[in-house]
Amino acid sequence: MNRNAVDSTVLGLVEQLPDLDTDADRRDFCLFAQELFAQSDRASVIVGAVNLEVLLRQALGRHVPRAKPARDFAPTIDAAHRHRIIHADLRDWLHNLRDLRNTFAHELLLGIDLTDARFAGKVESLCVPGRSSPLYYEIAEACGYRPSSARQVSLRARIVAYCEKLRRAIDNPRLMPVRWIQPPGKPVLL
Repeated sequence: MNRNAVDSTVLGLVEQLPDLDTDADRRDFCLFAQELFAQSDRASVIVGAVNLEVLLRQALGRHVPRAKPARDFAPTIDAAHRHRIIHADLRDWLHNLRDLRNTFAHELLLGIDLTDARFAGKVESLCVPGRSSPLYYEIAEACGYRPSSARQVSLRARIVAYCEKLRRAIDNPRLMPVRWIQPPGKPVLL
């Protein structure tokens, strides 16, 4: 599928998302979703984690201007929690993603992906229980991504959703603390 066809397919799907209010919101969401779904599992985890880290730093800079910027992702996550930008459950999720990102970025493991048995526990803790919205499967397909497991779509979907939630919270502090998308006991599927 060529780039224009992917763009129009993804834009068409994003029209179904009611909380993307402006064309800029839709375009940003599309570009980021396309980037994550077009990458390998390894690259999507690294790129997704970097985006979340940047957004956390932006939120800290905007809402806690006296906060000393952390150089690493772990202290950034903890500072965002300490300053009530994110909830404890999202802090834990981000630390799990950071651990997986570190493994994918710093290990000389060739051909690894999210279906690798070595990462099963970590990946399971990062994914949405149940199944992801058909919208994310359609985006994945439009980008030419053919997942071999639901977890591969679920993790990408969750990263995209958290980036969107953090981006909105930066501009609207009433949306803080940003929570995990599925609090225990309350099934909410992406």
